Amino acid sequence: MIANAVIAQHSYFQQELSYDIQVHLDDRSHILRGYEKITYINRSPDSLKFIFMHIWPNAYRNDRNEFARQQVENGETDFYYSKKYQRGFIDSLQFKVNDLEVGVSEYNNYADVVVLELNAPLAPGAQMIISTPFRIVLPEIFSRMGHDNNHYCITQWYPKPAVYDHKGWHPYTYLDQGEFYSEFARYDVEINLPIDYIVASTGILQTESEKEWLLSKTNMHDSQFVRNSKLEHLWSKREFSSERKTIRFKQDQVHDFAWFASRDYCIQQTKLPLNNGRTIDCMSFYFPWKRTFYKGSEKVLASCVKYLSEKVGEYPYGQVSIVDG
Repeated sequence: MIANAVIAQHSYFQQELSYDIQVHLDDRSHILRGYEKITYINRSPDSLKFIFMHIWPNAYRNDRNEFARQQVENGETDFYYSKKYQRGFIDSLQFKVNDLEVGVSEYNNYADVVVLELNAPLAPGAQMIISTPFRIVLPEIFSRMGHDNNHYCITQWYPKPAVYDHKGWHPYTYLDQGEFYSEFARYDVEINLPIDYIVASTGILQTESEKEWLLSKTNMHDSQFVRNSKLEHLWSKREFSSERKTIRFKQDQVHDFAWFASRDYCIQQTKLPLNNGRTIDCMSFYFPWKRTFYKGSEKVLASCVKYLSEKVGEYPYGQVSIVDG
């Protein structure tokens, strides 16, 4: 009986999350404005009285945090000595649970981790809806997230619950080195941005008009590469588009959602048939002035996925991409 009790205490569970996110990119001010709704189902045997939330864009707010310290220790001082206008942050947060405001407190003096104090415990098997608007002032690229003129790397960007497992909560401040322990989840993300941007993203594109537009830009001929390679010198001089589009991506069972946007991406694509009968898209997104380096990269990617699928385990998603960030 004692042994069974110990096993029961450590039986595996995994929290169930679904994200619905709408985000708007302002490419003049380099600001994201969005709204997020998270459906959180408590699959643990415990009642949860609070939720740790990661708001990692705040790691770029100032140089008095673990992210800045780690970079300096590794000899990278660009962020530490950066100007205020080069940095970024997240604000305009108004967390609600089931449409009711909740208390929000700091954790361990971290600017990028907060605690949501639930109005009532979340019982085992119960679900709640966490929602909030947000605004992100994007930093220049010092780490994973940021912008270089009008090239955007949008990673570790949205408010995100920490993992709760059999060892309890795992809140982490953002660091430059290392990987992230996050809950697997379903994502439904709509991105609104100027019409001339190419987006490389987690998930499967749902917008048919965007699929057709990207197809017209895929696997270009050498003559087009020569012409487009001149864009590097014109990058900061191009006019902003007043026309906008909204594109939608969906993906099940991934532990993060990242996207990259540029007006200058070239796209190469190939199809890879897997042994279970599925065919997946292998994509490469890169800048035309790096064409020599990336030439054939989509085929190298397909070869790697094929090898790992046969030796380790079949690739479970419909697309895999290489992105020049």
